[in-house]
Amino acid sequence: MTDARPPAPDVPDPDRCVIVLDATLPPGRAANAAAVVALTVGQRWPGLVGAPLVDADGASHPGLIPIGIAVLQAEAGMMPALRAGALEAGCDVVDFPAQGQQTTSYAAFRDSVATLPADMKVTDAVAFFGDSEHRHRSYPIVDASSVLVGMAERADALRWLNGAPEEGQTLYDVISDASVPAAHPEDTVGRVTDLMIARDIGRVPVVEPGTGRLVGLIARKDLLRLRSAVAVEERHRESFLNLGRRK
Repeated sequence: MTDARPPAPDVPDPDRCVIVLDATLPPGRAANAAAVVALTVGQRWPGLVGAPLVDADGASHPGLIPIGIAVLQAEAGMMPALRAGALEAGCDVVDFPAQGQQTTSYAAFRDSVATLPADMKVTDAVAFFGDSEHRHRSYPIVDASSVLVGMAERADALRWLNGAPEEGQTLYDVISDASVPAAHPEDTVGRVTDLMIARDIGRVPVVEPGTGRLVGLIARKDLLRLRSAVAVEERHRESFLNLGRRK
């Protein structure tokens, strides 16, 4: 998502469109990813939609993209370089992070992709935390392959501000050697809760076993929401049991 805004009206429509998918995605998820990207491309470039199609009976059908869409595959490790090359060539790039297939909540999806790049300058990170739009206390730091290398907190930014970081110093330079509390997709809610309490943190990154790639983020509010849902379910169960006793 290089720019959340649609291209300017005076920008000509592209004459070629390509979707590149992670080669390891199973068929269902690959189809889902292609559909999400295609839908977003259509929203950003409405001029790509062709004229309505009229069949032999005179019935009109919605127009389709006349230039076609090539769907290719690439290894996950190649994606950052492909993206960088496309941006350098002036292409409009639509990203679909892996976290998009980890939840059905768009709000949770937005939170989970709020990461900081490991090569971000420390001075830029201080400015990032100083922006009121960035409301979270901590953010995951990932490298070019989406591998988690650390967590940056608002308290870190205050320390860097007072400590005058070295010229050109990056987040990787100051954070990567710290231990990162992280969970795995198969971990229980209890383990994640214990981790939050033991480390006094409000957000726990979820990483892929073996690769360390960030696949999600669990916040206290997610656990509270789950606890609330369980409580409601228990109340409904008690009501049902009480109704059964009256009979």
